Formats: sequence, structure tokens, C-alpha cells
Amino acid sequence: MNKFSGWLRQPSASNREETSSSPQNNASPLQGRSPTQLFIRQKENLTAKLTPLKRSIKGTFQHISTRISGPLKSSAPATLPKADLNFVKRHSPLLDQQLASLDQTMREASQGKPISASLSEKALAISKDPYDYLFKLAHLVGQKSDNQPISFKSRDEYIDSILRHQAKGLQNEFEIRYDILTRTNHNDPGKEFAARFHSPEIKELYDQYHCNYSNPAELLTHNLAKKIAQLKRSSDTTYAEWHGQKYDNFGISPEFVAANPDIIHYVEIYFHATRRFLSPQELKLYTFDSDQHFKWLRTETADVIANQQKDKLKSIGIDPVSEFCKVISAALKHGKKENILGRDNRWSQYSFNYKGVVLKLYVKCAQESGEILQIEIPERSLNNTIHPALSKAITDKDDTGLQTIAADIDMRPEALLTEIIQPQHYLRKSLTQKDTYIYRKIFGDIPIALSAKIEDQKIVDVAGVNALDHLLRHFPEIEKTYARLEADGWNIKLQPGSGSSCDLYKKEICIADDDWRQYSINSPEIILIALVHEMAHAEYETKPIFSQEEYSSEYALNEGNSLFSEYMLLEQAADEDIKNSIMDALSIDQDYKFNQQYQIYEKWRNDKTNKLDQADQIAKEAFGNLFAQYQPSGFPTGLTYEKLWQVGYETSQSDGSQNPSNLLAELLQKDLPPKIWNKTARAWQPVSSQNVSIIARLPKQTAEDKGKIIFFDKHEFLPTPQEDGVDPSRASFELIKTGLYYGNITLESDGRVGNTMAHLQFNQHGIDYHIQLNFDEAGYVYDWTVNESEPFEFTLND
Repeated sequence: MNKFSGWLRQPSASNREETSSSPQNNASPLQGRSPTQLFIRQKENLTAKLTPLKRSIKGTFQHISTRISGPLKSSAPATLPKADLNFVKRHSPLLDQQLASLDQTMREASQGKPISASLSEKALAISKDPYDYLFKLAHLVGQKSDNQPISFKSRDEYIDSILRHQAKGLQNEFEIRYDILTRTNHNDPGKEFAARFHSPEIKELYDQYHCNYSNPAELLTHNLAKKIAQLKRSSDTTYAEWHGQKYDNFGISPEFVAANPDIIHYVEIYFHATRRFLSPQELKLYTFDSDQHFKWLRTETADVIANQQKDKLKSIGIDPVSEFCKVISAALKHGKKENILGRDNRWSQYSFNYKGVVLKLYVKCAQESGEILQIEIPERSLNNTIHPALSKAITDKDDTGLQTIAADIDMRPEALLTEIIQPQHYLRKSLTQKDTYIYRKIFGDIPIALSAKIEDQKIVDVAGVNALDHLLRHFPEIEKTYARLEADGWNIKLQPGSGSSCDLYKKEICIADDDWRQYSINSPEIILIALVHEMAHAEYETKPIFSQEEYSSEYALNEGNSLFSEYMLLEQAADEDIKNSIMDALSIDQDYKFNQQYQIYEKWRNDKTNKLDQADQIAKEAFGNLFAQYQPSGFPTGLTYEKLWQVGYETSQSDGSQNPSNLLAELLQKDLPPKIWNKTARAWQPVSSQNVSIIARLPKQTAEDKGKIIFFDKHEFLPTPQEDGVDPSRASFELIKTGLYYGNITLESDGRVGNTMAHLQFNQHGIDYHIQLNFDEAGYVYDWTVNESEPFEFTLND
């Protein structure tokens, strides 16, 4: 049966008229939707929001130039137009497309301006000659595509990474020059300017680069970086030597790097966003506030403020030496931010909850740098008090729970409650109850844990901890990890459904509450295993990735590390009964997977005796290789995680063969690039991310063939929600993408010159899908149908 009947897309009459009446008969009517963005990476979303710095403060910052300068500048004829983004749009559609893609993912947080405007200002500050400005802008865009932060971990890593950054800029500048040289005629002034270089050395690099253009993009970058290293920056210093001298001036010793990896990490993030070096030796606190602005505190300033506020902090059970910076970090990351009446805009008030206690802080920051200059506690924050109704309840003769515990240690119930619910005894927020916090204090050798619901600094309810919290007490390392993530701003919660997840960008771990309800006997253990798995993802440090193989390997190792963490619960459990319950939970509903995983665990136990330094890594890799062959739910039948990761690389990475921005750029570099008819402007315009929805490369048909690029008009998938809430247009959009990325694809001619049919076939959720796409020589998909059929079920009667 065909549930998509009526969804057949025929070319509109208006499109046919526009096509036939246009003098540019090579253009295809195409309109767009944003595809996967250009140059996106795990940390760039975070760092692109940082407030840029524009001046140095007390010598803490050093501006580091990553632009290769030359001795000459071109001078434009008086007739050349003004250098601006409109000039770029007219003279380099490829660069205009790159800027549009960047604007989809990055914005300057301080002013909300598009990143293209910010880069344009920087290019104009270098040159106002329109073509020179255009190539400087291309250089800056290329550097923005550098997904890896500049490394400050060692002198050699710093030199290599900053040369790679320079190579990325030069690589994109070469691409834009080459596009203009090959696309324009001999009378176009752009051809003359594109062939003009600031030095013979750069011209030689350009010639060498395009001789090897067929090599993979990362290899081209690597080779270009090596050549830049040997270029002379001055008469007696190469670029590599000069960058080495810059690193020496930072004064970062190997010992400091080894002892302070987190500080070095923040220095790298800060530099990646601002191109400013923040001296790591001076950092005491470094974090992002709720607006994603970077905030930091000098060690000297922190000591002074802690001493000033120590009495107020001690009055609420917070030790100013060990916890003061944690309090500030919690305020900045989670507090409600407000202006302070009567104070300038460097001051902000933060209202927040710290370990169950409501606090307020006044924080003064330097606006441009984010440095914390002063902190005040505006009023004495009091400990939480017991709500009168709760006070009556816990002293009532019918309430024997808290009374019995209090009697055992010779205390009154109110005194016991007040004694336990203090910040120094705080463990974590409750996973299962809102506004509820878990506390534990050891009286002698008796640990007493309570969950307290706190509203408006009043303890309104109290109870013993649930089965999960009781289970966690037997895993102190897991409790420490939980507390560490929570203190770092992670939100850990239950969510409806059956799939747990870890979102690195939102810093959120969601544990499926179906597990809590479904397994009445093993539910605490099931939840604990899911929690451990997702927390391992949260703390996994991804290594730099330079190829599809490394991408898939890193994803597999990440999953392998999480599976390894699950089985380490068996090692951490001292109680034999708890160990058995963990074993039962690991094997629920996945017998064949458990048997394979347990074999890896058993091998690890043997290896750790004779391969102590390698056993963990060997096991994690084995777990990862196993996970790579599992089939993710919600995807076509037979699809493995390994294939999913491969497609992820191809669609998201800057050198991916299915990266939408790369595909658009390839179309724009054709001798006759496809154009679309803009009905509003009444003009043909080049294909771009604004007028293309789906774009993909089909499989190769010959060894020399790169694979045909096809694309869809964005208006093909405009929202058309039905009364039942289902949007068939969106559904078809997702099905076509699934077929293009994961389906079996075959091609055949449709009988007309230049026109082709692609057949996409796959099975998903037990339904067989057959999608037919008709596209013209330019790659424009002008017709498509989606057919589905459910398998027949036969029942044989006796």
C-alpha cells in the first residue's frame, strides 16, 4: 500500500515557464533549506559564544597573530567598488556560501551580530582594497574552519597546531583564488587580482597546492603547514622558529601542564574563541556563566576575597578555603542574573541554590576580559529552617521513623534533622524528586542519609533515601563522579521513555524512567548501570580527529569506555549480594550481548595480572569494537553503529564527501554552476544553503566518477501538518534523507536525455520503503515518490 499517495511532486507551471523563458537554460529552479552546517565541531558551539577581547589587561593577555603577512599590498583602481559583503556576494558565490554556513552556527555573543559581519570587519581592518579584502576574508573563513583548538600542552604541539591553523586560512584563500581564476573571463578584473600574490613564496605554495589538489583535504593541510614552517618571517627566522619563541615567552613548564590539565584545557578554549592568551599560572577559577561568557579569577584576588567573606561563608557551613571557588562557580553557572540598583553594569547579582542553601552573590567583572574583580555577599544567608508543619509531624507520637533514628544516637528529631541537612553533608540532588536533596552524615560508625524537600529555605518534607540512593552508598567512586558532574553544571534527571542519553552541549544526562518502572526487582541496579554508562560519556575526553577512521575509532572507544565502566561495578562492589544483583541487571533482556561482553570482562581480569598498564585499554577497545556492530534502534534494518558513524563523519566534517557545504561549493565551482530563480528578487541566483533543503552525492558509477550531486528545492518540504498532528512533508523529508544516506541505491535513465532516476530502498520499523527520485543533468530533483509496503503475515490453521 502507498500511504504517501497524493505526495507526488510535479514541477509547477510557474517553474516550467521560468525555466523556458530564461536565457540561462542551464539553471534549475531550486529553493532551499539549511543543511548540516559548515565547520561544526564539539567545542566550537560553546566557544563561539564567548565575548571577544579587544584590549590587554595588566599584561595577562597576549594577542597572537595567525595571519601570514607579506611585504606588498595591491592597490585597486579607483573604479573598483566598495569592499563589503555585497562585493563578496557578487564576485565570489563560493565565499558567500561559506559565510552563510558559518552564520548558521556562530554568532558573536556580545552584540548578536552574524559571524560574517565580524570577520568582514577584521578583513577591512587589514585592507580596504576590495579584492585584497576578499582574499583576507577568505583566509579568516578558512581559519574559522579549523576545528581543533591551538594546543598549549607543549612547545611542539603549539607550533604544529598554529601552523595547521595558518594552513587552513591559506588553503581556503587558495580555493577562492582558484575559483575566481577558473570561473571568470579574461576581461574580469577579478582574474588579475586572483593571480596577484604578496610574495613569490606564497605564489609558489599556491602552484604546488593545486598540483596536488586530488589529495585528501587533511593531507593538503598537513603538507601546506610543513611548507609554511620553513617560510622566512624575517631575514633570519622561519615561521616555525618564531612560533616556538612565542611559546617560550608564555612560560608554561611541562610540570605545570602535567599537574593542571583542566587549566590548560580552558586556556585552549579561551584562545580558540578570542585569539587571546590567558596566562594559566594566574588562574584560580575558570568557568562559563549562564550567558556562556567566560569568567575567570586570579589566585591572588581569590585569596583576598575569601578572607574578606570567610565569616559569612562559615556561618552557613561553607569553608572558604576548600569551597569558596565552587560557590562562585555555582553562582555564575546556575544563578539568576540581575542588575544591581545603584551600581554600574560591571556588577551583577546572582541568586542560586548551593547544596540546598539559597545564596546571593554580588559579582564585579571586567566587561571585556571576563575577569572577576570583586565579590560580596550582600546579606547574611541563613541555614534552612524546618517548616512548622514538618516540625509538628516529626515530633508527633505516631511518627516513629525519624524519632527512632534520633533516639538511637540520643538526639531530638529536630536537632538530628538540622544537624544532617547542612552544606558540608550534601551529596546530590535527588534523581527522582524535584527540589529534593540527599544528605548523609556519619555519627560514630553509623551513616544516616536523608532526602529533604526544600522550598524557600524551609525544609518542608523529609524521608529516608530510596533504593537507588541506598545502592549508591556502596559505590563511593560513582558518588564522587556524580557530585563532580553536578558541581560542573551537569543536570542529571529521569526522563519519560526507554532511552538514556548524554548531551555534551546541554551538559545533561537523561535516564529513562521506563527502566525504573519496568523492572520492579532490579530497577535500582538498572538505573545505576544506565547512570554509570552516561556519566562515562560525560567525562570522556575526545581526542583530535583528522580522518574518517579516527572518527569511527574514537566513537567506538567512547562507547567501549562506557561499557567498561558498567562492568567495573562488579569490581567496585564489596558486598557479594550487591555484586550478584549487578550481574543480574547487566544480563536482563540482552543474553547474547551479555555473554559477549562478559567474555571481554573475564579476559580483562586475566590481563590485569600480566598486562597491568594495557589491560584497561585493551578491554575498552574490545568493548568498542563489539558495540560498533550493534544495530541502533530507529534506523534501517541491518544498519550498524559503525556505518552510522561513517555517515556522521561524511556529513559533518569539513572534508566529508557528503558535507552539504562541500557539495554546494563543488556545484559552484562548475563551469556552468546551477542557479535558481528567486521569485521575490525576480533573478537567477547561485545555489546556496538558503535555497537548498536536501543535497547529497550518489554512489560512483565509474572509477573516475566522483558521484552525481543531487539537490532539492526547499519548497518541496514546506510544513503541511495534518489534523492528527502528523506532518507528511517532514516525514518524507526524513525518509528521503534516510534512503540517500543508508539505503540501497540504484540508477537508471528515465528515457530523456540528461535525466536520470535513482531508486532508494530500505526497511525500517518492519516497513519496506522504495523511493524514486527523478533529476535532471544539473542534479535538480524535479519529481519524487515514496512507496511503502508492510510485510504480509500468514497464519496457518491446523
